[in-house]
Amino acid sequence: MFQRRIYTFIGLTVLIAGINFSAHAEPVKSLKGSNSAWFYNKVGTSVEIVLSDLNTCTDISQLAQGAAADVAPDAGNGLISLAWTGLLGGGRTNIDVANCMSSKDYIRYDIVGESMKSFAKRLSAMDAKELGNYLTSPTPPEGQAAAYTPNGLFYFQDNSLKASGSLPKLAPKQVLPSLLKYGGPLVLNKKLPPKPINKPTILNPSQTTLIARLRFEGKVGRFDRPDLLFVKRNPDTGDFVLDEKDKPIVFRIANFKESNLVNGFQIMQAEPGQYALWQVNGRKQSNVTYICLSTIAIDLKPGEAVYLGDWVHTPEGQYGVTSNGENEVGLALQTIDALSPAPQTAMFKNGADTPCTSVVGGGTPLYYFELPL
Repeated sequence: MFQRRIYTFIGLTVLIAGINFSAHAEPVKSLKGSNSAWFYNKVGTSVEIVLSDLNTCTDISQLAQGAAADVAPDAGNGLISLAWTGLLGGGRTNIDVANCMSSKDYIRYDIVGESMKSFAKRLSAMDAKELGNYLTSPTPPEGQAAAYTPNGLFYFQDNSLKASGSLPKLAPKQVLPSLLKYGGPLVLNKKLPPKPINKPTILNPSQTTLIARLRFEGKVGRFDRPDLLFVKRNPDTGDFVLDEKDKPIVFRIANFKESNLVNGFQIMQAEPGQYALWQVNGRKQSNVTYICLSTIAIDLKPGEAVYLGDWVHTPEGQYGVTSNGENEVGLALQTIDALSPAPQTAMFKNGADTPCTSVVGGGTPLYYFELPL
């Protein structure tokens, strides 16, 4: 039905009621247990790279919580000790690190019956060869491979939207903590532009017209407000583009009231440019997920009408997207403006590195959110 990238662990396939889900699993219990240890393994790399990646992921997790560790790789066993320091903290850090390392194609091995503190001391005392047997060997001396992967999109039909290609990886200078005040429940409680158009009007030819549907499966509660927030980014640097009030420029696919829709479609106009999926909001106002390391992006051009797809939010908090509305979207658009341009299906791309970290308002980090190529 769809192609999945290498990040899905070999042999891990989730098949529920005939529906394939891409890389979706809850964090394993050992991440929160006090009587278990774990290590990360990647065959074909070096010990130095493994430890450097672990430092990077630990730093990302610390940054997400507003307390960057400011770590830098050192030589010898000092690096070993430093790499595991971040894993001796709370469960939030460990879950973030697990997501981050999995996004770099590492497999985590669990050791039950030994504390992480005790195991870290053992690792620090190992010589390079012995350590390599743990971190780079296809058959580590102990531990069991953990069935853990980051969350992701699910695809439930053959007509799921496909990515039109991949974007280059960039190194944005901005970091999210300076922008966190625009995220989480604050976003859900504000009336973000652009507003949906639900009455006949003449569309602005200097802007891009966007059309989308978001369907909520299951019973909708009073505080269920799922939406997907896209933020404008500089395609050359990857940094957020801010307006004159230093706020990010966004559009969102939202669960608006029926009175704000046209034949079930959300129609709006947005400033042209490149936008990347930044934030995914779930069932409750406090259930916020930030998109890190890999995400979806789209280029918007003035005067075009773009159908962003039919999105589905499940009671389990998962998202999927198809092009089911291709035959209906034109009629909805003509209701707004009889002279509107013919809509075209969105050309999403994978791989935009938005400068985000992970958690606000108790949300869960989501490091992968991609479309099949």
